[in-house]
Amino acid sequence: MERKLLSCLLISLILVSATMITATPQLDTSKISALVEKRSCKYYVVQADLETLSVLYDTLVSLNLNMPKSSEVVSWILDCYRDYGFFAPSPFIVTIYAYNKLATTYYALKLLKSLNALNKLSEEQLNQIAKLCSKLQYLNTSSEMNGGFYEDFIITGKGEIKPHRLPSAASTLLCLLILHIIGKLDVVNVDAALDYLARCQTPDGGFYYRPGATFSANDITYFTVKSLRELGYLDKIDLTKLKEKYLSELTRARSLTDVLQSALILSEANALPEEKAEEIAGALASFQVLDESFEKYGAFIIPYGSRKYDVTLYITPFLAKEKVLDKVNVDALKEYLENLTKRVFTVGGYADATETVPSIKSTFYAVKTLSYFNLPLDKENLAEWIMTCYLNGSFLPSIKEYATASGTEVNSEATCQALEILSTIGELNIIDENKVSFKLANRAKEVLKHLKKDSPESSLFIAEAYYIVRSLEILNHLDLINAEELSLKIASLQEEDGSIEKCLPCTYFAVKTLKILGKLEKIDTVKLAEWTKSLYRPDQKGFVPEPENKYAYLWSTFYALEILKTLNTSLSDYTEILETRLQDLAGLSEVKWTSSIYYLASIIKILGEKAVFINLNTDLTKPFLENETLKISVSAKTILGEPVANALVTVEVVGVGEYSAEYSSEEKAYIAEIPLKGLKGKNSLKITVKTEYYEKTIEAEFTVIKVIQATATAEPKKVNEGESVTVKVLVKDIEGNPISGATVTVSPKTGIFYKCSEKETGVYEAKIPTKGLSGKIMLKIKVEKTGYQTTYLSKEITVTKPSFPTIYLAAAIGIIAIAILIFLLKKKQKTPHKTKS
Repeated sequence: MERKLLSCLLISLILVSATMITATPQLDTSKISALVEKRSCKYYVVQADLETLSVLYDTLVSLNLNMPKSSEVVSWILDCYRDYGFFAPSPFIVTIYAYNKLATTYYALKLLKSLNALNKLSEEQLNQIAKLCSKLQYLNTSSEMNGGFYEDFIITGKGEIKPHRLPSAASTLLCLLILHIIGKLDVVNVDAALDYLARCQTPDGGFYYRPGATFSANDITYFTVKSLRELGYLDKIDLTKLKEKYLSELTRARSLTDVLQSALILSEANALPEEKAEEIAGALASFQVLDESFEKYGAFIIPYGSRKYDVTLYITPFLAKEKVLDKVNVDALKEYLENLTKRVFTVGGYADATETVPSIKSTFYAVKTLSYFNLPLDKENLAEWIMTCYLNGSFLPSIKEYATASGTEVNSEATCQALEILSTIGELNIIDENKVSFKLANRAKEVLKHLKKDSPESSLFIAEAYYIVRSLEILNHLDLINAEELSLKIASLQEEDGSIEKCLPCTYFAVKTLKILGKLEKIDTVKLAEWTKSLYRPDQKGFVPEPENKYAYLWSTFYALEILKTLNTSLSDYTEILETRLQDLAGLSEVKWTSSIYYLASIIKILGEKAVFINLNTDLTKPFLENETLKISVSAKTILGEPVANALVTVEVVGVGEYSAEYSSEEKAYIAEIPLKGLKGKNSLKITVKTEYYEKTIEAEFTVIKVIQATATAEPKKVNEGESVTVKVLVKDIEGNPISGATVTVSPKTGIFYKCSEKETGVYEAKIPTKGLSGKIMLKIKVEKTGYQTTYLSKEITVTKPSFPTIYLAAAIGIIAIAILIFLLKKKQKTPHKTKS
């Protein structure tokens, strides 16, 4: 089901909850562009994977055609190398667990050898490859698995290689082929490996994946025979039994597919009769596409069951080996291969970290994300690359599917996403719109048959119905489908709780389809909206996929918001999601999935289209004076940083009053002026911005301090050194009232302070000694008190030292005065007293 599929693919995209803050990060569109571009594949010459490239190379060689840009191809292959000695399928893929690492390593080494570029690998790298293979061989003579190589390996937290799963014929062959190419077969027990492979041969002469089977499988039989021929060890198996089996099957085969399977095996065993090869080539000729109007002109497309497949890359080397190419149209075949090669080398797509090739889906995610925010798109390369996936009126998920597709099927999802891309970049004219439309309309008839209540397939077909309807909307051909019938079918799937199939993705696709068709009235939109809103989890800032689910994901949040938006339901209750997602974006350094950045960007776009982002421009960290007017500047911007000029902005000083702010086109901000008279200490501020859709409030604080009006005197203004100067300071408030309890200090020079004492209310005084001072001295006065403005004053005095002559004159006068005084006292003592007679 779609729901389960999405859950598996996106399980790692759990939303991270964050604390709501008043300062919302502004959208950084350059960051989005950089993140998306990291998943672009346009920097690589090859847009396929190693397997497709290797098979294509073998096919080109069989027709004496050359691989273009061989030096660039070598560099591309070397970019696939990973530590521990293996190759990834392409440079695009990041994970190491989503593919067969031994197979991709074989394809890489085979190509490097064919292009004479094995020497581009260092000896250390070659030894690492050999070491990896040697660690995978299982050696236990008492086991039937002895000699075989494990299918896979894991890398432990300590960086050690640990074999994984059981040994198999395929992995054993791959390891032998790898070591054969790099010339290091001596690091393993080749004889034990060949004995293991011999035990994989079944009694009927074919091969199975592991020893002990009683029946064979054609795919592993073909690979075993082909590999042993390359290794030169065909004589190590029972060729007689193998030839008998497949010659017998060749005569009994009922379909061309069965014939080809047997013929390919016999050809690799060098045992296909010449007349049979010519007969098969003649049969294949009848399945070669020779309609020049068809994109696959020259290809071999054969039926297999109820479908058809392009087998050109696998059949052409066979025809060349058996020397029967003259039975088919070689010129047409070469034209097809040149066309396919050109597609493989056309750059422009995007790939997720888990994808081996760029895909329509990842490219859709990338293009839509960039277009949301008017970011630049490489339109020319995109259009050219998109068309590499176009085939007979439909689009395929990637070039990998194109190589084997017949052109008879319709991939509605890939087609819809491709059309979305072409529409976004304005290149719809490069396709046959009528052909695409009629093919989709025919597919719609099949989809209608599967839209049934309680059908396990309904969820898949609801999604496909949307892709078809959206595609036809883009192509302006909605008239080709029965809108009434389709809408009734979808409406019949609504549950009692309002959901569609109790599934969020199903509900999303159903609502979007009905919206396009103009048939939303067919369902109970009120119940559907309530069901959707019930999925919201405030603690996770997102929506869960279904009520019993514990986790909110990016994709489920996107689906839910898109549903509510489509139903014209207010999104004002979910603004906290936007703040959280913007924080998530700000913290991202890389994305592995284009889907994750797409869902993230979509959420931001949905909630941010009419959101307002407030920024307080005024610096409130410094204190303000009571006699000032506080100018509050507030900018309001859209998510893209454009000014919002039609908002209602109010500034409230809590407990005091409210002030309106007017928009200034010059400053591109809202300005409010607040008189501070009567305010003191800390004050709370609330700034509210209202628009038609959003209301946002931010809170702040500012401090108001009182003004000190101080005057000072210093007397006397001129003194001799050693004399004191009296400094007197009068301290008053703004209304002239004396202020008591202030701290007043006077500093005659750096590092020396004298504190004034309060003689009476608001009057402060201190005597300042002048010893050691001379000349003009600036007395620096500082007045401070908690809650008041600190005030600074200064007063100038002059300190002089007595001149040299004056000192001596004063001393002489003093000495003379003292001498006279002594003389008079002595004279008085010598004068005799007269007695009375």
